[in-house]
Amino acid sequence: MRRNHSKVAPSGPGRSLSRPSLKTVTNPSGDPVRMPSSNEPLHIVGKSNDRLREAPMASIATVAKQFFDACETGKGWQGCHEYCTPNATFAAQAEPLADVKTLEQYTDWMKGLLTFMPNGRYAVKSFATDDDRKNVCAFGIFSATHSGEGGPCPPTGKSTDTDYVYVMEFEEEKIRHMTKIWNAGWAMRDLGWT
Repeated sequence: MRRNHSKVAPSGPGRSLSRPSLKTVTNPSGDPVRMPSSNEPLHIVGKSNDRLREAPMASIATVAKQFFDACETGKGWQGCHEYCTPNATFAAQAEPLADVKTLEQYTDWMKGLLTFMPNGRYAVKSFATDDDRKNVCAFGIFSATHSGEGGPCPPTGKSTDTDYVYVMEFEEEKIRHMTKIWNAGWAMRDLGWT
């Protein structure tokens, strides 16, 4: 005799099918976790004891911060590509970056910059997320001294503290385009390059 092991709650007046409660959401180790707000997307990450475990996708602000740090510390495309779409584009109205059109080129340019400005460092002044437009703006100050070989001229020993803004546009949780807003002429004069 075959038995039907599936259990269905009876229906009828005053009865309803049981549904999983939102309180049953757990992390991969089975611990209860905070439910994301209704506008946060979810990824299903596995099952445990017939309960689905769900986790929120990484926020674009988190991805932007991770990308920003990797880029500004000279990790190049190798250290930045995981935060970007494969063909992520780049734009800047700044002379040194006139021919740079992709984020791969830009992150490798930053890596190269730090070879002749090895004390290069950044300070974040502001991070702002626009969820409606799916972008993150980061305002920072980059400080460095031209002390090494390989730059546009022999080492000048001069320094700059230059303001800049990145506007990172997202496609889901990956950066698809970044615009750099930067007064390159000011920085170049500081460094003795013009």
